[in-house]
Amino acid sequence: YNNKQYDKAIEYYEQALNIFKKNHKEIALLHNDLGNSYYKSNQWDNAIENYENALKHGLYNAESVQINIANSYNNLGDIYYKKMYHNAIEYYKKALEIRLSIFGTNHSNVAWLYHYLGNSYRENRQSGKAIEYHEKALEIRLDIFGTNHLNVASSYHDLGNPYYDSEQYSKAIEYYKKALKIRLPIVGTNDLGINYLEDLLTHFWGVKEIKT
Repeated sequence: YNNKQYDKAIEYYEQALNIFKKNHKEIALLHNDLGNSYYKSNQWDNAIENYENALKHGLYNAESVQINIANSYNNLGDIYYKKMYHNAIEYYKKALEIRLSIFGTNHSNVAWLYHYLGNSYRENRQSGKAIEYHEKALEIRLDIFGTNHLNVASSYHDLGNPYYDSEQYSKAIEYYKKALKIRLPIVGTNDLGINYLEDLLTHFWGVKEIKT
């Protein structure tokens, strides 16, 4: 397993499962190890199945397994985000439910899932839902990081995008300016993100002078 021979590891763990059929603790641990191997092999569905079996057999460290399940759902969401946005939303929501139960509402990992959900809804042409989730991500990030942080700038940028898509340009400009105001002192003028925001403000809406 540690040598990255995950297929071999999976084979041996499955053989061990047949041996320890009546030993619930061993079965739970083996399912967890199988889940880890599938996870490292990018086989998210199999990873989730084995993590859930580990919980079913009473794995002693249930919280860590729940986190692994959430991570697997997150990765499935990332895969589907490339094309099937409605499926991405489904898996991100499953990951969100678990992370909320473990970390509570005010945690950076929860904010990231709101961010992913916002982007997925935007790609699915649901600007209202995109705004809703990006606002949630922003609220958490402001509380954790304060006003001058790149993650907060990212949330302002993310909020500008669905407003732009729905032709609410004044709101889009408002959020893009906020993102720019935070990013400039942190990363400087040569940053690609800064250049992109400046182009948006200068060319798309004829803003000739960007006041930060």
